[in-house]
Amino acid sequence: MSKLSPEERLKLLQSEPFHPQPPRPKTLAELIAAHEMLHSVQCGVDIGDGWVALVDTLCRRIEAHVALKELGEPVVGQVKEKFGGLRFYFDGPNDDYISGLIAMAESMSYRICEDCGKPGEVRSGGWIRTLCDEHARPPARAAGEEAKRHLRRCDTCRDHIRNGRKMGVL
Repeated sequence: MSKLSPEERLKLLQSEPFHPQPPRPKTLAELIAAHEMLHSVQCGVDIGDGWVALVDTLCRRIEAHVALKELGEPVVGQVKEKFGGLRFYFDGPNDDYISGLIAMAESMSYRICEDCGKPGEVRSGGWIRTLCDEHARPPARAAGEEAKRHLRRCDTCRDHIRNGRKMGVL
């Protein structure tokens, strides 16, 4: 192993594993609060909590790149789910690196459950969503009490019912 120059050492120490980072957001509200570039999104931020870590990492990388290259203020137009994948519309200063970060995050979203962040896959049956096996399984009709318990525990199912989507138990 070769010795590092002082500049290489400094660069290594400032990289993410060594550089102190603020706590990672776990909810959509925490994500928006953590990133100034999401405060003034014109068309909203509408994703499940399962993608919060993915979007948080994307925002951190964009913010670091924009600051390093002195590209100006990052501006986000919209963040949403569409056809089971993440859509991140970036209206700020753009270059190939930022475009690549966004493309990678959008591609990764097709393998991450929107609801919990576990490994998932694109599922259809009404809405096209990326879900893990647990969130893709609607409660069984025959297991009435189990289904009711599930509905009491699962915020996602309650949201679906509130929005008029049928979950197979009503």
